[in-house]
This record gives sequence, C-alpha cells and structure tokens, in this order.
Amino acid sequence: MKHGIKASVSGIRGVLGESLTPPVVLGYVNAYADWLGKGTVALGRDTRAHGPAVQGFVESVLMACGINVIDLGVVPTPTLLHFVRENGLEGGVVVTASHNPIEWNALKLVKKGGLFLDQQDFEEMSRRFSDEAPAGLYKTAGKIGKKIQDETAVARHIETFVQKCNIQNIRLRKFRIAVDPGNGAGSRMDREFLVRMGCSVHMVHGEMTGGFSRPPEPRPDALTDLSALVVREHCQMGFAQDPDADRLCVVDELGNALSEEMTLALSVWSWLLPRSRKDETERSEMDKAPIVANVSTSRMVSDLARYYGHPFVMARVGEANVLQAMSAAGAVIGGEGNGGVIYPVINACRDSFVGMFLIMDLVTTLREPLSKIVGMFHDRIAPRYAMLKDKIPVSGDLAAGIRKMRELFAKGGREIRETDIDGLRIDLDDGWVHLRESNTEPIVRVIAEAQTPARARELVALAKSALG
Repeated sequence: MKHGIKASVSGIRGVLGESLTPPVVLGYVNAYADWLGKGTVALGRDTRAHGPAVQGFVESVLMACGINVIDLGVVPTPTLLHFVRENGLEGGVVVTASHNPIEWNALKLVKKGGLFLDQQDFEEMSRRFSDEAPAGLYKTAGKIGKKIQDETAVARHIETFVQKCNIQNIRLRKFRIAVDPGNGAGSRMDREFLVRMGCSVHMVHGEMTGGFSRPPEPRPDALTDLSALVVREHCQMGFAQDPDADRLCVVDELGNALSEEMTLALSVWSWLLPRSRKDETERSEMDKAPIVANVSTSRMVSDLARYYGHPFVMARVGEANVLQAMSAAGAVIGGEGNGGVIYPVINACRDSFVGMFLIMDLVTTLREPLSKIVGMFHDRIAPRYAMLKDKIPVSGDLAAGIRKMRELFAKGGREIRETDIDGLRIDLDDGWVHLRESNTEPIVRVIAEAQTPARARELVALAKSALG
C-alpha cells in the first residue's frame, strides 16, 4: 500500500486530501500512461462534488503523456467500459470510489476491450509507480494528447440491450418501476433506460447534488425511501444503485428490500429459465456453461447451479477476478453477491442495468409478483439463509490469523472444506465463513452464512477470535 492508498484491481482508492493527494494521483496516472503507451482513453466520473477536480487533473496528466482523452462526463461505470469496448479504445479511467463514503475518491483503470486491469496487469502497472515521471513520458507541445467530449455513451449502452436482448415482452408488461440512484451516476441513465423498456418511472434521490442523501452502498437498511415510493406509487418493483451504478439492490412490490445477495441469484435464475432469447449464445452452450461467483457470495447461487445441473466455479473477490474466472471456465453469466451481475453478452463488467433487465424479464417470464417469485425460489431451489457481514481494522499478521482460523474450525476432527484462493473460506454442512483483506478499504472482512442468524453470528465470532 503506497502513501496509505488502498490499491488493487478494484481501483486506486483513498480519502481525498489525506491519502488520495495530487502527488499520488500523478504517480498512478503516470504509471498507467506509461503502461498503456499510447492511444485514446475514455474518461468519466461519478457525482461526487470533488469529482471534477480529480477528473480534470487526471485528464491533464494523460494529455501531457500524449494520451488522447474522450470526456464522457458523469456516466455509470458500466457505461464507460461499454464505450471503451464498442469504440475499440486503448483504455479508460473512471473517477469513482463506488460504494465508499463521500470523502473517498478513486481511479478505476480500464484496458482495451472494456475490461478492468486484471491482477497481472495491475502488478505490472504498479511497478511503474514513481514520484518522478520516466524520462520522455511527458510530451512536447506538438505531441500532447487531444481532448474531445462525447455525449453518446448512455444511448449506445441502452442500444446494446435493444439489439442483443428480447425486450418486447418486458415492454408489453408496462411495468411501474421505482428507482433510487442514490444521487449517483445512475441518474444519467435510469429514466432513459427504463422508459426504453416500456416502463413508467418513479425516482427518489435522482438529483446529482454532489452529495449522497442515503448511504452510498445500496443495502436494504438504506432503502427506506425507495420502499415507501414503491408502495405509494403501486410499483411492481424498485431498483437501487451505488454511486457509479455497477451494484444493484431490489425492492419487491410490497416494499420489502431484498438482500443484495438476491440480486445475483434472481438474475442468474432469469438467465437459466427457458425463454425466447435474442443474444449470441446457443442453447446447447447454455446447457453446459458454468456459473461463476466470488468466494464471498451466498450459497443461493451454487444451489441454483446445482438445481439446474450447471457447474459452479468460485473466484476471488473483485469483478476483474470474477471475469477472468468466467473467461477461463467458459461461463456466460456470473457476478458477486454485493449486487454485481456480469453478463458479457451485454457488458463485460458488473452492470446494474443488466440486473434490472434480467429481473424484469424474470417477472415477465414467471407472470407472478416479485414477492411470490422470491418465495418460489426459496421453496424450490435454495433455503432462506442468514448472512452476516462484519469487518475489523487491519492489524497484526493476517496470515497467522488465517492459520489459527483453520485450526479452530478443524478442532475435534470436524469435517471442513477449505477454499484459499482469497483469504480463507471454510465450508461446513450448516454454513460457511470467509475471512479476507478488503480490496477497497483498510479492513479485514468476515462474512458468514448459515441456516439461522445465531449460527451465522457464531461463525463470525469464531473467525474473529482467530485474529485476536
């Protein structure tokens, strides 16, 4: 960790003016430009009030390094990645700290193909980080990069759904949808996207004020305003996003905010159900394609894969890691239990609009209210698990804590199944617990899932005790 920054494939993150300072931003943008070499990149941001200052600085450095910049302004992160891929650009930078608190900001770095840097890319780029620019990196007056602005990214993103998906059945339903972009970048696209899907739209926290009217992470306890709006306007469902609109949380027609873990489960279920399709995937390929989720994701997704006879693959946390695992496994759909759905037919990243589409399609296909569909899911496919997500500050020897955790859970000859691709996950017959260092904050995450809340708390307490 350089200069107190949290740097990983999930971005270069820090508190503005404390760990994320101009010299740090300069060093990483220099490293990225040096790694990229040349070409044109897209540049966008979320709605944080300090976003324009950071974006302007990033833009100037890129241009000084001879990189051309296409300024997209405020756009959802998945929209920028889609724009990079569809236009054959060399890369992109999103100035966003995603779900982190308002005082944070970050750089999410994109490569050719509209993909985030994977671990190997990130390590190679990071080795170029320096307090001084490499000789020759900054260009002379005639060779600096050029800047243009482009307002078409949102429209192009929406058009991909129209071209590659069968939206007609959704349009015929004429859904009433409530949406809460959390004053974030989703405000740029939500209404236009949902209207294109034939929906009437009711919005809360849709103003781009520079601040957040609710906690930025779209978890159920933050969505009371959206739940009230769903009920008041008699909507069939509600959708909530984080500030850069790559995560999604769902509210049913009764105003019940569902766990963010349900987003991926419902989206995958929608994809698995036989229906008329308008994409490039053959049915025979879908019948054998693995489903991928990160190692902290609910068992609901693996239960779903098993129910339909699909292989299930675990990946390290971080969408770049999940996408890499999907590519290696030949998966068509996957994601993360934090509300991130990855469906590369539309977009090779977490995309909240993909989640919206798939869940509206699920309701259209099953012809039942969302609350009843959730009940059907638990009756037929996966039980109602209890999940507890906790965190503690990074301190001490995490590797030693993981070793102790393994010993604690194996006591008494208890049968355990270990997954150590990212920290340590231990699966038992009645639940699992995962301990890992966060990619986005200076904390250790402890996540457990079991058939009762009491058992989930017990698993978390046991794992935390291993850290002292």
